[in-house]
Amino acid sequence: MGAEWVSRAARQGYNEALFRLGDPYLEGKGVPKPPSKALSWFLIAKQSGLEKAAAAVETVEAWLSKKEARKAAKRAADFRKDEVK
Repeated sequence: MGAEWVSRAARQGYNEALFRLGDPYLEGKGVPKPPSKALSWFLIAKQSGLEKAAAAVETVEAWLSKKEARKAAKRAADFRKDEVK
């Protein structure tokens, strides 16, 4: 799925799209590779009810420092759909 379509779907609230927005940050595909940004998207997807996001959250949280994980959680808490680009 193309990045533009994923972003559009995320703005409309599709939790699978919210989850997919984390993948590029985790893998460093076309964007810088801060896993904390991936965690933010996975947390947002989890909060939206996507069950598989819980496993991704757990995995990425284990890689990050507590400070990075808190920053990601704050970013997820402050998320608004109109911010998806």
